[in-house]
Amino acid sequence: LVSGATLVCVAMKPDLALLSYPVMVGNAMGGALFLLLGVMGHARLFKLPGLYLMWLTALHGPIRPAAKIAHRPSRFRPSQGN
Repeated sequence: LVSGATLVCVAMKPDLALLSYPVMVGNAMGGALFLLLGVMGHARLFKLPGLYLMWLTALHGPIRPAAKIAHRPSRFRPSQGN
């Protein structure tokens, strides 16, 4: 619930893009846990959508925040060479 609210806040106000990175790391770690448990004998976990949803959130989440941070407009104007 908190992760979803954080991503909604970032979608509404892109200046808060750095708030989304802990959510993406948490999703990547959760996906890794699903994968690890699945490989260790709990193969039924591969049929659940948790692994895939968490990995997709972790992998596709940085697309928008990274684009916003990389293209942040400068607050200073270039000198005009008076």
